Amino acid sequence: MSDVETRTDAPAEPFGSPRDAAATALNGIGQIYFQPNVWCGLLILAGFAVADWGMALLGVIGLAASTAAGVALRDRFPGSPDGSALRAGMHGFCGILVGAAAFTMLGAGWAGVIATVVGGLLCGPITVAFVALFAARGFAQFALPATTAPFCLVAEAVHYATEPLQEPAGALAEIDGNRFEVAVHAILSGISQVVLIDDPISGLLILVGLTVAGWRVGLAALLGSALAAGFAVAIGSSPLRDYHGLDGYSSVLVAIAMACVFLSGRWMPWVMAVIGALLAVLLERLMLGTQVPLFTWPYVLITWILLVIVRFVPGVHRAPG
Repeated sequence: MSDVETRTDAPAEPFGSPRDAAATALNGIGQIYFQPNVWCGLLILAGFAVADWGMALLGVIGLAASTAAGVALRDRFPGSPDGSALRAGMHGFCGILVGAAAFTMLGAGWAGVIATVVGGLLCGPITVAFVALFAARGFAQFALPATTAPFCLVAEAVHYATEPLQEPAGALAEIDGNRFEVAVHAILSGISQVVLIDDPISGLLILVGLTVAGWRVGLAALLGSALAAGFAVAIGSSPLRDYHGLDGYSSVLVAIAMACVFLSGRWMPWVMAVIGALLAVLLERLMLGTQVPLFTWPYVLITWILLVIVRFVPGVHRAPG
């Protein structure tokens, strides 16, 4: 999900074989959490399937649609006409998130499928627009990633365009278990809610996948979710929201972004991960009052803000690439 893209001397086809196509798809799933790793992507997909096969299906459809848009538009992405970004899954992760969002709004029927295909295709040109914007004078010095902003915009559009077709959201299940069980449920659900899944088993599968990709990645995900769960309750969030991971998912992504992707150094990336995770909770609390669906906007905005700030902070350095 980072915007680091490379060029090779000889252009290559995005998909050389069915095996390459499968690897590209799984890399795209892993890129939701910044991890272009086949095994990580497979375990995240397993998390979808455990939660609901229909959600997994729409996610794969969205992944295919957004990747197809990426193939069509690959010459528009600076530094990657050779297909390297496509093979790394850079054009798939927003699409699978659109599919997950469409499922939560419309289910796995034809309305959900159509919204997923159209939304997935739209992710391509919207991503191009963000890449162009952040390459423009005034923005280029900050090297900002488009990250999940295209997904957020598309999901907002799907939400408002399909409101008459949506069923009222069901009530959240009541808190169940002792204090330790509740804490574990909240932390694992915070990890799974990144992909709009409310299921600690799915969260555990995703956490295993992240740890396979890199132990620091798994640790950052745990740190972000745990900090958010505790801080949200401390500042007055509903314990029920906390239990279902709704306060933690943006903090999970911010923590991974700061600790493992965009910053270099031994300790400062982790310090920024803690700061970012807490700020994401605060921003989420403010945005809840707008009645606008949040999706991953708190993560996106806090990540952009921090990357701008660190440009001017001595001792904080961006990761190379």
